[in-house]
Amino acid sequence: MRKNILGIFAAALLLVGCDYNDKHFDGLDDLVQPYDKVGIAYTLSADDYKAIADNKDNQAIAKAKDDAASAETGEEVKVNADALAALTTKKAFNEIITVEEYAPAFISKKWDYKDESTELMLTYNIEEKVPEYLEGLSNAEEYTVTLNNYETVWGDTGIEYFTPKKPLKNYANDILVEAFPEATKDAVVLVNFNFNTTEPGSAGKDPIIFSEDFEELEGEVTWFEQNTVGDRKWQVKEYSNNKYLQYSAFKSGAKEQNYLVTPAINVKEGAKFSFDVNVGNFNGKVLTVFVSDDFKDDVTKAKWVEITSSFTIPEPEKGYSNFQPAGTYDLKGYVGKKVSIAFVYTGDGTDGSVGPTTTVQIDNVLVSTEATKAATRAVTRAADDGIQRLAHVYKLGGTDWYHNDKTLGLNQDDYALMGIKEFDKDHAPEEYLPKLLDRKVPFYEDGKTLTVLYKFDKKLLASDYVYNKEGDSWAPVSYSVEESKQFVYSKGEWKFNPSRNINLPAEKGNVEVSKFYQTIVDWVWENIDKKELGLTDADKKEGKGYMTKYGNNEYYFGASGFQNNMDFRFSKFREQYAAGYPDMDDAKIKDVVFKRVPEAFKIALTALYSDAKPAEGMEVVYTVNFGGYDGTNLFYTIQFEVVGNGQFEYIENSFQQVK
Repeated sequence: MRKNILGIFAAALLLVGCDYNDKHFDGLDDLVQPYDKVGIAYTLSADDYKAIADNKDNQAIAKAKDDAASAETGEEVKVNADALAALTTKKAFNEIITVEEYAPAFISKKWDYKDESTELMLTYNIEEKVPEYLEGLSNAEEYTVTLNNYETVWGDTGIEYFTPKKPLKNYANDILVEAFPEATKDAVVLVNFNFNTTEPGSAGKDPIIFSEDFEELEGEVTWFEQNTVGDRKWQVKEYSNNKYLQYSAFKSGAKEQNYLVTPAINVKEGAKFSFDVNVGNFNGKVLTVFVSDDFKDDVTKAKWVEITSSFTIPEPEKGYSNFQPAGTYDLKGYVGKKVSIAFVYTGDGTDGSVGPTTTVQIDNVLVSTEATKAATRAVTRAADDGIQRLAHVYKLGGTDWYHNDKTLGLNQDDYALMGIKEFDKDHAPEEYLPKLLDRKVPFYEDGKTLTVLYKFDKKLLASDYVYNKEGDSWAPVSYSVEESKQFVYSKGEWKFNPSRNINLPAEKGNVEVSKFYQTIVDWVWENIDKKELGLTDADKKEGKGYMTKYGNNEYYFGASGFQNNMDFRFSKFREQYAAGYPDMDDAKIKDVVFKRVPEAFKIALTALYSDAKPAEGMEVVYTVNFGGYDGTNLFYTIQFEVVGNGQFEYIENSFQQVK
């Protein structure tokens, strides 16, 4: 982090009029004494990063960049928009979202006063390289164990969970090899699965073969859909705390035919298919139901058998009916096979058409060997309330997938416990995870880190959290460093400007100013007195060289870490070390010393401002305003250009006395 001499409250000093002054110190000619410029020193808070990410001007910048990249590649690009949104969570700038480009809009909104040349030193976080294991986890895939996967555990029983006797780890490798055949070494998958501490009952069977009540859906239909005419889709709707699927051709502007197809269902002896239906604004029959045992991924290539006659679809004279069982269809002709069932809506929403545009709602789709869900369920397997939804992290180590037990994967129940659906810009992980970890991992080794894999805006991200035993708390591990950069208000806008004004008031006891001058004093001892004159520590105590016996001022340059100024009483130079100024009067000594002064300030700047960097397209200038003394108090200024990282070059003729 840049070391700051007196923050940024810089003194801009009146300079002797000349061409140099006109170029570099515009606007100072009318001043007759030093004055304090308006300055702000500010460190971004967690809320500030969110404000920067939410700023409309910044979002427009990111979108423009993404649009340009999309036009160039021919594919949708959201790199900049995603990186800007991630600023809310990461709370650190990076090479995509730079402070130079995205801070000005925030600064302009936060501060009302905008006097010309107002300076702001902004302190912020910038990302360091994130550990490779976190990058790998943040590129993880997600997989939910399917009914077919559970069948590899229990056979054709309909049991959909793992147990202590049959844990996921015993079957995960086979499941993931099949699910991710192209995966390469170090690939990571977050596996969602059901687990029950209670083993299934002795019968080992479950009357429920397939069940869907749509309560877990969040805005998107997850079943297969295909339009053979038109393009309208089924919608997830909710009324009176009940979710269901709905379709209507009303005002679609076109004829419609849509197939909504269930996942493949394994048909067992006694299996029957049923569903609940509700109909509204009836003006013609629109729903038919079909079954197929050869459907794959295109409804037009499958053989479908219509089974609509097995069901009663309401035809209300006005308004809506109520949800009611539509009936059942016996799947005895498909025992031992896998079938898909299609709900087909056929309507006409063409402008001016008389229909049909009837609204259809379906819910509680069920394939079961029992008439109801209860019956033998409690006997044949553990009760529903014993099932936990878990998520484990698996990594491919060569040819085999193994459980990464050092990473905690969040599951649906975890999010429900926190009262959210997933993390997003309004629900930051660092606000919720410490409390969740307190509950899930109550006993942990002090100072030890735990990696957490979670969802943020439907994407997987990973972060490290560390446990503090003394405070009995968890905290996120930050992979960022603090930096400071200067912004200047000029000509109606804030702009990044790394040039610095460093004010060194001649105040005895000012520690920060003393540090600046003492750096020069120490350099003189090490590089002039010791190396050139060959003095020893014993000589130092007697003040035999350019540095006095007090060790806080020297008379090679004139720097004083005691008075915090440059001592330009040139007779003192002769008194301290006459051999350094043979046969010189004050005027000659002044000439020699003033030629050395730029070197003195370059020494201090190089030591104390090693993080100074050039900036593309602009001249970066460090201006030092300081006090001198020749029997009266004097004011001076001197300037250096940053020509490399931590490298300074004196700007000719910038060393000037200010009157």
